[in-house]
Amino acid sequence: MTDRPFEWQAARGGLHAIPSTCHRPYPPLPGAEFTTLCGLEVVLDPEDFRRDRLRPMCRDCHGKWRAHQNEHDRRAKR
Repeated sequence: MTDRPFEWQAARGGLHAIPSTCHRPYPPLPGAEFTTLCGLEVVLDPEDFRRDRLRPMCRDCHGKWRAHQNEHDRRAKR
């Protein structure tokens, strides 16, 4: 497992970035509560763990994720 501060989780019909620290060392389970990068307050539902459908990626979470990774990459090059 990589040491990323965020990871993707299905919630509210889409894929959202959640802080990795909110559930480590175990994966999130139904009933887990967290705030996504886009600011949604989420409680995971069993439906969020179904693997039989594709979910759209949250554009706000994706933008914030990319900004964070770009900053991390800039620091690593110094």
